[in-house]
Amino acid sequence: MVIAIVGGLIVGLLVGSLGGGGAILAVPLLTFGLGLPPHEATVASLVVVGTGALAGIAQRGTSSSTGTGTGTSIRFTLGIAFGLAGLPGAFLGSRVAGMVDEDVLMSLFAVILAVVAFTMFRGTRSENAAETGDRRAPKWRTRAVTLATATATGFLTGMFGVGGGFLVVPALTIALGVPITSAVGTSLVIVAINGAISLGLHAETATSLPWPAIAAMSAATVAGAFAGTAVSRRVEPRTLKLAFAGILLVVALATAAQSLPRVLG
Repeated sequence: MVIAIVGGLIVGLLVGSLGGGGAILAVPLLTFGLGLPPHEATVASLVVVGTGALAGIAQRGTSSSTGTGTGTSIRFTLGIAFGLAGLPGAFLGSRVAGMVDEDVLMSLFAVILAVVAFTMFRGTRSENAAETGDRRAPKWRTRAVTLATATATGFLTGMFGVGGGFLVVPALTIALGVPITSAVGTSLVIVAINGAISLGLHAETATSLPWPAIAAMSAATVAGAFAGTAVSRRVEPRTLKLAFAGILLVVALATAAQSLPRVLG
């Protein structure tokens, strides 16, 4: 239970401050910390991260309506459209996950962790430019990028139980020209929708989950999400992403050390 609470706080902190990334840590925590099989950890992660995303949406929306927050706008129309466009990918990902060996699944997850960490370390000048204004991308590119990224994030959500926020935020800022502050809030909407869709596709697995531990972790995630939203207003997004990238590398190595020997052996 202690692992569930501490892990939930960390997951919520990431979701609230970066608009995603919580499930990247939630799945290894649930697998290696709580001892859940990878397929069950995937489904439990959807509950935990989805709860954190809803908490982040609620706080950002409240801050905007009361005038106590700056740059907390959420583009609900874009978020809903993006989330619904990921439905085919989520369906495909959930079916593929059921056909893949659990150790292979975790090894692939470790690769994704490393790739995301490397991408965050590199950064992009275009993303930095997006933080200062709202660039208008051509309509054809907006639609193409939205569809492609939505499908990819839906697939990852269905297969690994990740909300896809680590893909969504760069896509919104770099390709679609959404300011980073709006992108983080909008990403929470997309993460919540992707999680709800994928949880429905994994409904049969949900009945066997250890719900007391998941409830405790979800409650801690809500608290972490509120704290993360406050942190995002005081710390540069680039600093948060670099710190998160370092955590990802550590988790990637730990996950690979656990699963790769069984795959290769």
